[in-house]
Amino acid sequence: MKTKKLFLFVAFISIATVALSQTFSENHPFSVKITLRCAMENPALVKVMHEQLNTDFLHMGNDTHFFTATVRLRGTRYLVTGTYDEWMYFFSAALIDPVPEG
Repeated sequence: MKTKKLFLFVAFISIATVALSQTFSENHPFSVKITLRCAMENPALVKVMHEQLNTDFLHMGNDTHFFTATVRLRGTRYLVTGTYDEWMYFFSAALIDPVPEG
């Protein structure tokens, strides 16, 4: 009888832990802070940035020297920071060799 209760207790704790970890990961995704120059070295990230961003966030503040945009790639949230000139160069650059989807 003691073995059965122990097994049920361990099973209950295991199920509760799995349920809690799934809920926690959905509400608090993993975040990476990265500069725009470093982000441009990752072709998959560059492609996602071109898909998810536009220049609207650059016109939000005149006194700001650095602008930060948020993009998501494979469950990870990237906070990409750069100057106005770096962002304008990024948006004016064409995708020469886009990453194949898959």
